[in-house]
Formats: sequence, C-alpha cells, structure tokens
Amino acid sequence: MSIERQSDRPAHAAAHGMVRPGLRSQRGVTVIELLATTAISAVILGVAAPNFVESVRVNRARSAAQHLTGLLNEARTEAIKRNVPVLVCPSSNGTSCLSPVTATSWTGLTIACYDVNGDGACDTSSTTAPNPIRVRGQVDASVTLSGPTAVIRFNGLGALASSVSFSLSAGAAAGQSSTISVAAAGVVRAY
Repeated sequence: MSIERQSDRPAHAAAHGMVRPGLRSQRGVTVIELLATTAISAVILGVAAPNFVESVRVNRARSAAQHLTGLLNEARTEAIKRNVPVLVCPSSNGTSCLSPVTATSWTGLTIACYDVNGDGACDTSSTTAPNPIRVRGQVDASVTLSGPTAVIRFNGLGALASSVSFSLSAGAAAGQSSTISVAAAGVVRAY
C-alpha cells in the first residue's frame, strides 16, 4: 500500500478518471455577475449622490453660521475684557470696515476690531491692541448670508445699541436656513 499525502489526492483522482465530469472548480466571476454588480452599484450611487450634495450644502451653511457666531462672541468678549468698544463689520481688505455696509456685504471678509476713539472705524494697530482682532474669510458661494446694513458695535459692557440678526441659507428648502441674532444685551444666539 502506498502512502499518499493529502495534497496528492486531487491530482491522483484526476489521473485515474475518478473526478465526476459535472464538477469543476470555479475561479473568478462571470461577466454576468460583473454586470449585475455594476448595475446595482450604479443604482445605489444614483440614489446616494443627490443626498450627499445636499449634505455638503447644509454643512457649509452650518460652518458659516458657526464661524460668524464665534466672531461675534469673540468681539463681545474682547469688548468686555478691555472695556472698549469693538466693531464687527464687513471688510474689503481685512483691515478696515467697508463703507457703506449693505445686507449682502457680509458674505465677504468680516472683521472684528477695536474702536477706542468711538469714530466707527477700526483703530490703528498697536502692540497692546492689535487690529483687527480677527478676520473671518468669505462665505462659500453656495451659502447666502445677509445681515444688518450697519456696523455692529459692542460697547465696553458687551452690549449693543439695538439688536441685530443675520440670515443664512444653503438652498431652497426651509430646513436649510438659520438665523443668528444678537440681542441688545449682546447675547449671540443661533437657531
């Protein structure tokens, strides 16, 4: 009796005609299976792509709202900390306030700066009070942002002369818009 190794059995069976003719080992995939998988993937991608695009738009609007809210809160904090007026305004160059301010000019650069002399313009920068305090970049083109038609001025107590609000939108659906309001007391609220 000869001793056969386990790995020799399939070769031995094939050599002696002991393999059943209907059974073959399969390797790879057939063209039909490949086409079916491709078709199913295309359908899934077609359904998911519009939702992904809409999700990106909503996230861009959310990000713009968070950056503006952060800038307003930082300006209020600086006004209270230093007990001096701080301005938040649209800017064309990142160093001075835009004049005149329109509702749509808030989509460009927005700055927060000190206004110690109360003239409604950013003071010159110094080592103890660098101006501007912060610059917020432009809002993405897919986001619509409108705001007040005047410079926002926090006094040394962190309050405003009157409340203001901003409106952000990323699309036509109502669920994609948000509002940022700043109460006369200076409290910033996004909803």
